[in-house]
Amino acid sequence: MYRQNRIWMYDKHAVLYGMQSNFLEGVEEFIKFALEHPAYMSGDKIRCPCSKCKNLKFKHPEEVGWDLYADGFLPNYYNWTSHGEPLDPSVLPQTVGSSRNVPA
Repeated sequence: MYRQNRIWMYDKHAVLYGMQSNFLEGVEEFIKFALEHPAYMSGDKIRCPCSKCKNLKFKHPEEVGWDLYADGFLPNYYNWTSHGEPLDPSVLPQTVGSSRNVPA
């Protein structure tokens, strides 16, 4: 999924119960992306971007999936820099009063 379309990362629960299908598909795509960047792995493990691990722990991909299903992604991790994605300032959250919000 394109970076601009990562709202699914923070919309995991369906209205009634269960998880949104786009969240489940997005987690699978995220894990696939992470596995395509071995320089950011530790052996066969990838960093876990769940709200508890915060990219500090390396885990097997299946464990990462379960953590994301249970705990969701850490806040504002739209740009997957800890998994091999180049930094893209256009996806960083804007804060009130930042220089990007000031007219030229």
